[in-house]
Amino acid sequence: MRFPGVPNDWAMAACMGELNSSSSRESLDGCLVNRVQDVCRDGVILGPLARLGPPYIFPAELYVAQCTQRPVDIVFLLDGSERLGEQNFHKARRFVEEVSRRLTLARKDDDPLNARMALLQYGSQNQQQVVFPLTYNLTTIHEALERTAYLNSFSHVGAGIVHAINNVVRGARGGARRHAELSFVFLTDGVTGNDSLEESVHSMRKQNVVPTVVAVGSDVDMDVLTKISLGDRAAIFREKDFDSLAQPSFFDRFIRWIC
Repeated sequence: MRFPGVPNDWAMAACMGELNSSSSRESLDGCLVNRVQDVCRDGVILGPLARLGPPYIFPAELYVAQCTQRPVDIVFLLDGSERLGEQNFHKARRFVEEVSRRLTLARKDDDPLNARMALLQYGSQNQQQVVFPLTYNLTTIHEALERTAYLNSFSHVGAGIVHAINNVVRGARGGARRHAELSFVFLTDGVTGNDSLEESVHSMRKQNVVPTVVAVGSDVDMDVLTKISLGDRAAIFREKDFDSLAQPSFFDRFIRWIC
């Protein structure tokens, strides 16, 4: 759960303070969801968040941070390297499909609310594949996922990010909505070539990208994962294998996070 305009660590600190000082068995995730109740009239934050610093004021309709209440353009970046493996590629593809079924998708490209999705599979420096551009059309998403093939290549996440910005975010078919949150979801272990990585991270910041990293497996490169999460370690989800992505304990938490 994100709070627009409020640093994620403020919400986290507020919840940790509550859980440490209370005998309540409320989970941290539940606490973050319930922080919505800290908002009162005119969008002034009260409660634990207010005690951590001056109140933030922003439009009240943004507070219920669900994909049905605000516009989100979500670009999945799937690592198509040989480390992934064909079987895990299909599991990752099914995960993206299930996300598309769960989200409330927009009704048109300029819908002021709801979600649109895109998927880019990246490999070597010159091997990126836009599986489908930003769209609200479930049929388009599912047919494109069915057709796409595993690259089985090297991994250069920096080149993938630059390609996503140039060909999806600024795509010829309209690109990202001006008023929407732009979210990049990385499916990777972070083991990648470092060419253009710093440049790509800078480009993400310029585009106001909100990153989420789903890091699968035990052999991951945390330095790279931290860079592509723009330093937000709370945005890095560590899972032991791709089967875990289908488990409600992860899937529901992921949906709450990106929304």
